[in-house]
Amino acid sequence: MDLGAPTHRPPEAAGTPALRYADRAGIPSLREALYRRITHRSGFRGEPFHVTVTAGASMAFTSAVAGLTKAGDRVLLPDPGYPAYSGVVRALARTPEHYSLARLFDGSQELLKQLPGAVLLVLNSPSNPTGQTLSEPILSKVVAAAREHGLLIISDEVYADLAESVPVSPASLAPERTLVLDSISKTFALAGARVGCAAGPADLIGPVTRANWLLGMSVSEPSQRLALGALTARDGYLDDIRMGLTRKRHLSAGILREYGFDCAPPDAGIFLWLDVSQLGTGKMISEVLQRTVRVSVTAGEPFGPHGSGHIRISCAGDEADVAEGTHRIGRTLAALRRRVSTRGKSGA
Repeated sequence: MDLGAPTHRPPEAAGTPALRYADRAGIPSLREALYRRITHRSGFRGEPFHVTVTAGASMAFTSAVAGLTKAGDRVLLPDPGYPAYSGVVRALARTPEHYSLARLFDGSQELLKQLPGAVLLVLNSPSNPTGQTLSEPILSKVVAAAREHGLLIISDEVYADLAESVPVSPASLAPERTLVLDSISKTFALAGARVGCAAGPADLIGPVTRANWLLGMSVSEPSQRLALGALTARDGYLDDIRMGLTRKRHLSAGILREYGFDCAPPDAGIFLWLDVSQLGTGKMISEVLQRTVRVSVTAGEPFGPHGSGHIRISCAGDEADVAEGTHRIGRTLAALRRRVSTRGKSGA
């Protein structure tokens, strides 16, 4: 008799019996299924009750920052990186500090110098927006340094199932200090269901679960049942999805090359990350594309300082739409390049 969860019948038009709050950490059958999925993919070892179901991976991230850090703590974020990272960290009065994703993938020691004094390191492999994945040698160095300096690690693995080969997870190298975030949104095309999770050792999951309950309580049980059904997808489903996305990434990158824009397709995810800095800012280019050829792309600037002069192109749509949209982008950018070149010559 603690929660205010009415049991009277909802209006007939709602078409459902009374819906009560679900278990705080999620319905047990879904938590067990998510645990098996993450264990199989990442090598993480724990018990099923070390999974908390959240309203998407974004809520998992918010609950993790709220539960594992305090006001003023330094949180290291990838740059470029998912824009919500820095927004959440600032909203919770923590201190975001960016590290260069490009330098990290190049094997630079730059990130290691930023670790002392920080509390939380956020890794996102495969990356949103670049689609790149961290190699085991690089990840091993970063994880070892994080352990040396006492940092906790958030490993955002939302795009891991969409990689051509399984990415190495920090949970396989330092399970005692790693919290894995996952979601059914991208892999199973169920973004509107708003089901994600956090998984990790009990001493990390406990405060995350409490923060999640305070921030959003439980995910609706119908959404959780839907997610459970998705996790029982037929054998070969994920292979088909991966092959389709790989084909569309390569298709879009190939079309851009036809127009003279070099954009190597990443080996994971649903995006291409295109450098347009010779033509203008990402914001300007995205506005031009929307206004002139009715193609919507995402400007790179919200992804961090290193996102400036880039656009993110989604290859998640139907193949014909991806091809048509990319041709429109290529033609428009080629025309802009000619104008920029002409202005440069006239001003010489």
